[in-house]
Amino acid sequence: ITSKAGLSPMFDTDGPMPPQLSSVHNPGGTAVLVEWRPGAPAEDYTPGDPLDVNTPTTTFVPTVVGAGPLAARPLAGSGGSTRHLIKDVQPPFRFTVRAVNEWGTTYGASVVGDTTTTNASFPRQTVFGMSTPIRGRVTRYRLVCRESSCAAEPLPGEGLPVLLQARTNASGPWTYVGRTRTGAGGTFYISVPSPGTRQYRVLTSNWDGSPWVAFGSASSVATTGSRVRVWPRF
Repeated sequence: ITSKAGLSPMFDTDGPMPPQLSSVHNPGGTAVLVEWRPGAPAEDYTPGDPLDVNTPTTTFVPTVVGAGPLAARPLAGSGGSTRHLIKDVQPPFRFTVRAVNEWGTTYGASVVGDTTTTNASFPRQTVFGMSTPIRGRVTRYRLVCRESSCAAEPLPGEGLPVLLQARTNASGPWTYVGRTRTGAGGTFYISVPSPGTRQYRVLTSNWDGSPWVAFGSASSVATTGSRVRVWPRF
């Protein structure tokens, strides 16, 4: 015996809302700690439905895309947690949180991890006590995905912290002597008094913010000689 066909009362079938990025922090190296919060639930336009149940449980799945084929790789640690430490992932990369419940899937809390290169120009020789001008440029590389593949593409490394280090010889320790931030086009300029012949290098520090991080790099090492200016006396 078959009953007559009928319709069930309306009930909610809301998929998860996109997770919202809360913070991005680089604790060191190429690790990145990402924290997010669940998206605000959608408005219930039919409250008190006979079949209403509690909000479906949402599972968060952290995923990452790297250079090569366009494919999101799930990272260990899916569940109800709203934080993930990205580690052992070769930058540049794109990180996204996939939110899943019984009714659907959404994506959010995206972070990009960029690499950098640092190029600097050092004078071959300066005068002791006079200015040693150092210029250079930082280039950022971001993962860009098109069609079926992803690859790193250059961007100006603007607003990144830059440190100048010096040492007395190839076996001596590096010491900090100056700092600045990159400007338009990723360029920078640092000038320090010459303390004598020194080896110099420029470091671009790791930078974290929202929604991207940049991993630092170092310029090549160069030696700047120093000579003493002799003033004639009559």
